[in-house]
Amino acid sequence: MPSPPCGSRYPGSAEDNRAGRAARGAAWTGIDFTHRVGVAFMIVGAVIGMTGDLTLSRIGLLIT
Repeated sequence: MPSPPCGSRYPGSAEDNRAGRAARGAAWTGIDFTHRVGVAFMIVGAVIGMTGDLTLSRIGLLIT
């Protein structure tokens, strides 16, 4: 009898192995996506913050 595939709880159950790999892949994709979105928001916020600060300083120069 051949040895069961790596990570399978039931020898010979290909469906169980695929479901486990799909669940791990979905969890990893969700974590990776959340991380990328968080980094993107920080970059966009930093750019908006810097340009907003420059705009305010220019308005201050015009007023004085």
